[in-house]
Amino acid sequence: MSKVRCASAFSISPRKGTTVKASLRKLINDEKGATAIEYALIATLVVVTLIGAFNLLSTDLNNTFNTVANTVTPVI
Repeated sequence: MSKVRCASAFSISPRKGTTVKASLRKLINDEKGATAIEYALIATLVVVTLIGAFNLLSTDLNNTFNTVANTVTPVI
């Protein structure tokens, strides 16, 4: 029984003649992509939190400026 070997164009690893099973095992055990996805999710969570905070602050800040403007307008 012969092993099935990857063609060089379809090889996941840079070495020629790597078995499909070994290439898939290497791909499954590689955690570099998972770390990048985790960082992307954390960055997304931070951005969503900042957008929510800015929305809350913008309403309060807008009310404050309107109050100041309405108070100053009769004086001028």
